[in-house]
Amino acid sequence: MRRLGGVAFAAGVIAGLTMTTIFLIARAFGWTSLDLEMGWGSLFIGTVSPATWLFGMLLHLVLSGVIGMIYGKVFRAIRRSGWDAGATLGIFHWLIGGMFLGFFPGVHSLMPEQIPAPGFFALNLGGLSFLGFFMTHLIYGSVVGAIYPVTSDRTSARMHEEEVLRDVA
Repeated sequence: MRRLGGVAFAAGVIAGLTMTTIFLIARAFGWTSLDLEMGWGSLFIGTVSPATWLFGMLLHLVLSGVIGMIYGKVFRAIRRSGWDAGATLGIFHWLIGGMFLGFFPGVHSLMPEQIPAPGFFALNLGGLSFLGFFMTHLIYGSVVGAIYPVTSDRTSARMHEEEVLRDVA
């Protein structure tokens, strides 16, 4: 059970990295200004800089790993995983995260003066930001669900877990 938590954490980190990559590309093309990493980093550091973004990215990846562990607990509880089960959980993750974005300026000293306030579900940043926020959460869930093993056969689960950990390392 403990090692499955490690797989869930690793799956969450991989999925979080996928989200970060998608938003980096979307910002490069001018499709969105949503920058979760800068938001997280500047919340704690209080400035806007490349170092702040890196800190925010590390924080985002740790949070992604912890959220991956929550997904793992749900997968074990429902005795099912897979990309589709993960995408379904991604909808709930999006709902919670989207509500959080709306309250972010209330706790973030740099919003909206230096960092644009995203609003609920990133709606303040436009339709593409809303869509991107939704899609990246579906992708996050799909990635975690595809990586995380749930099976009634403990030997198969252990073998899959070791294979995933070996591939991540």
